[in-house]
Amino acid sequence: MAGIVCGVLAVPLLGLAARDAWREMAFQRVAVETVGRIVALEEATSRDSKGHWSVSYFPVFQYALPDGTVLQRRARAGSNPPHYAVGETVRVRYEPARPREAELTSFMQTWFSSVLFGTLGVLIGLAGVIMGRDMARSPVRAASPAAPPKLSLTATLAGLRREETPEGPRWIVLARWRAQAEAKPVVFESAPLPFDPAPQMRGMTTVKVWMGPGTPNGHYAMDLSFLRVPEAAEAQAPGAPAGHG
Repeated sequence: MAGIVCGVLAVPLLGLAARDAWREMAFQRVAVETVGRIVALEEATSRDSKGHWSVSYFPVFQYALPDGTVLQRRARAGSNPPHYAVGETVRVRYEPARPREAELTSFMQTWFSSVLFGTLGVLIGLAGVIMGRDMARSPVRAASPAAPPKLSLTATLAGLRREETPEGPRWIVLARWRAQAEAKPVVFESAPLPFDPAPQMRGMTTVKVWMGPGTPNGHYAMDLSFLRVPEAAEAQAPGAPAGHG
């Protein structure tokens, strides 16, 4: 949610920055420049959310049109301490069609609002991206619901099945298990073995079967880790077998 809120706040700020920048570029394409003079510093007070008062000084400047008309205008941006002094000569730009809407030729007066809104938008947007990425990586947010533990059960051996394959004969261990006495039995099959396990399983009547997440195919796995591959079959299937379903 924090990332979404930051994104929602960043978009309008970036939009305001783009709007002000576009307006300024459009203004500069038609504006003409002249010389002006600071005639006053207009004081403006404001109060923040904590009740603290602050003072800003807005320069008031005069400039003359080609026909000799003298106009006066207050700058759009103020500062404390003031950036201008009374009597200082300044450069002024205005649109011939609207000469009364002039502005001072300086970065503070020209691009301040675009830079301010753009910087805030980028910072808030980056904060949202970082928070969203951190929350996605957080175990609390990113982890899927806790996987239930695997269930271990003891199944009754039900025999062996031999299958012929292109690689040679394979043996599959069969086991049967009932959840309840009257329930239909469930038959488990091991992974195909490259050797006959009967000699190593003499006297055995049960085998352990694991069920649940993390088992091969996500179903079950027959525990045949006690078996050892005979030397004659090791060349075909090296390594100890571990059954699966």
